[in-house]
Amino acid sequence: MNCENKTKKQLLLHSRDYNSSFLSVENDKTNSDASDLELPSKMNTKVSFSHLVEFENDPDHAPFDSTTTSLTATPKRSSSASAMNKSQALSKRQRIFFVCFHLPVNLSHDDHLNEWNAAWAESLLAATEGSQVVSNYETHWIGTVSCASHPITTQEDRDAVTICLANMNCTPLFLDKDTLDAHYLGMCKQVLWPAFHNVDLLDLSSSASGAIPQSPGKGTDHMGSDWDQSRLDFWWKAYKEVNAAFADTLATFLKPGDVMWVHDYHLSLLPKIMDDRERVDVGRSITKKVFLLHIPFPTSQVFRELECGEDILKGMLHADVVGFHAFDHARHFLNGEWL
Repeated sequence: MNCENKTKKQLLLHSRDYNSSFLSVENDKTNSDASDLELPSKMNTKVSFSHLVEFENDPDHAPFDSTTTSLTATPKRSSSASAMNKSQALSKRQRIFFVCFHLPVNLSHDDHLNEWNAAWAESLLAATEGSQVVSNYETHWIGTVSCASHPITTQEDRDAVTICLANMNCTPLFLDKDTLDAHYLGMCKQVLWPAFHNVDLLDLSSSASGAIPQSPGKGTDHMGSDWDQSRLDFWWKAYKEVNAAFADTLATFLKPGDVMWVHDYHLSLLPKIMDDRERVDVGRSITKKVFLLHIPFPTSQVFRELECGEDILKGMLHADVVGFHAFDHARHFLNGEWL
């Protein structure tokens, strides 16, 4: 009988401890001075109790009947009102921005009606029926777009395409053709693509293929088919300019607590650019950053041969999460001497 009473007493004490516990959220990138900063009035964040829940830093929308800050929530005993507030908070969807060099859309132009039309492409990045990401989050896509049958050359076309894609929660970027060619056909396809597939730089002269921009101001009629290291400065400059242009567009959308999900090696500098800007403007990182590499990551021996390798690596490491498609790719990244 005494054992039974002792057990009941322990359960009662455990229950009291549970109800008086408090929740906390830790930001890995918060520095020691973060508490002195004046944060925006609203900030989406995630708090862990028995599971992750979302709430805004707003007393009127707190999921618990509690005293709430951007970093800590101290719940009291639940009531019907607090349960309702919690249910309302769970219904609020966090915003995710999918950032990819090419938007996952097929764009077409009706010459007779002079109308632009767009549809989702068959891509892992496209919004698909039944997608849990699209269902559970507020999603938006940012990237470049093109149409082979009707090049987008006029401001009228750009405005029409922007309106068309807005209905799909997509924002297009229209960049200078020479810069795009140097970034994509040059730096990405002739340097990073073979290097990330473990092609030694000494072998690049025989592995290059396709059209390569030779110098600024020249279009597709002035292309070379050989790999020339003297072009690297021009290509690398274009690569940085494109990443900066994406950052400029993202800066007009992102709010504290948003998630930016950057896809592939074309935009490897973007996590660091955005993190640096946030620290200058606010004093700390205020968005979550994910970087997913869709191609292999090379061995450290090959990666060290890239003159721009350190900048690319710093860009990737400023993401909160770095993802790979295969274990071998992650292993090469983790085994690098830079970690």
